[in-house]
Amino acid sequence: MSSNANAQITERFFGHFLADEIDQMMDMQTDDVVWDICDGAAADTVPYFGTWKGREGCLACLEAYDGAADPQVFEIERYLGDGDKGFALGHETVRAKPTDKTFTTDFNFMLTIRDGKVAGLKCYIDSAALITAFAPRSGRR
Repeated sequence: MSSNANAQITERFFGHFLADEIDQMMDMQTDDVVWDICDGAAADTVPYFGTWKGREGCLACLEAYDGAADPQVFEIERYLGDGDKGFALGHETVRAKPTDKTFTTDFNFMLTIRDGKVAGLKCYIDSAALITAFAPRSGRR
């Protein structure tokens, strides 16, 4: 696949997401797809952070996101392709439902494309902003 084709696949993938066409988005993925949404220590604080595998795992991630986040702004400014990768670069402003705190951050989603389908998704974001927004307020005054 050409880099331009991978940029187009990435744009279609996120187009389905933005249009709330989740079944169509899921159909663009391989059966063994893996989403890495900022997996690591922050996964204990942000409900949708973690590694999600297969269609069911990806749907669980989206359910966790829907339950925890109220997006105010989600804009993708640019789609790029390079080798077997597609990139979506943008920014978001989100209200964390558990704490009612709001954060704004830039993001980069990197998709791995295999045989015209999304085989992997990795999210790069300012996890500190999300941890601050999702962390419960301390009892100190």
